[in-house]
Amino acid sequence: GLRLIYVGKRQTDAVPDGLAKVAGSLAEEGRLLELEKADFGVLFPFMDLFVVHGGLGTTVEALRMKKPTTVTGPLLMDQRFWGHVCYEKGVGLQALHIDNFEAECVGFADGALDPEDPKGWQAKAGEQDWGDTADDGV
Repeated sequence: GLRLIYVGKRQTDAVPDGLAKVAGSLAEEGRLLELEKADFGVLFPFMDLFVVHGGLGTTVEALRMKKPTTVTGPLLMDQRFWGHVCYEKGVGLQALHIDNFEAECVGFADGALDPEDPKGWQAKAGEQDWGDTADDGV
């Protein structure tokens, strides 16, 4: 069973009914945890893959865990850069705008978690050295 953690400020815009229902069910099953803040240095060692919004600190902390990592979001500022880095290093998808990510996210999760590593993301992530995991990512 896939488990999800969302870390970020709760937004005021309306969540589509279907998505709200799925999120509610996942939360009731203990498979979705929503937090406004988290210490990524404590949380990240327990993750099997990362979908991040592509800021320097968060992306480097994720890459240091040697797990598949991909970037999504509005793709502003350094998000495109870090998305391209993840793709070029072979650890994830090309950066995808959040509006287009839904079509690719299940495939990313499946490939990133598959023990046979069909996309090579796990192997590539494991080969790279992004620094000391005890650092804060910057």
